[in-house]
Amino acid sequence: MLLGSPTVTREAAVWRRRLGGNPFTVAPYALSCRAAFRAHRGSFDARWRRLQQLAPLLSSTAAEEGGSLRFVPEAPTCCQAHVYLRGDAAALDAARDAVLRERGVRVYSRLRGAAVGPEADECYFELTLGPRHLEVADAVYVGAWRAFFAALGPQPGGRKGVGDAEPQS
Repeated sequence: MLLGSPTVTREAAVWRRRLGGNPFTVAPYALSCRAAFRAHRGSFDARWRRLQQLAPLLSSTAAEEGGSLRFVPEAPTCCQAHVYLRGDAAALDAARDAVLRERGVRVYSRLRGAAVGPEADECYFELTLGPRHLEVADAVYVGAWRAFFAALGPQPGGRKGVGDAEPQS
């Protein structure tokens, strides 16, 4: 949904058309979004509060394992946040896949950026809590991330995972 002044919305409509979008092509997306919003609107607050609980729990779990998770924002403002990990994307994905094989838990779906962060040595993924995530016990999250850092092993600099640097905009 685009909100703004009439000037902004007129300009956006021109660019939407130039890029191949029109009401016919975007209608399925709009209908899907509307249906999903209607189905899940009652759970947004609970999912946000759950992510606010999980962020410090997972960060401290990682620190106990010699690693770290860096949430951006540090205190989630909705049910989605970016999570930064220090390391090579292939090594991070291998550790993720090992946890999936061993525990049946996927700690993240896919990395969205590599060689990012203040020292260009981090990767990040989006963590979005869906309605079913409310049913997952803390022990499942903690156990999966402990297994992730064990599978990851020591990284350059003698730490597992992500650094303590300030997030980049």
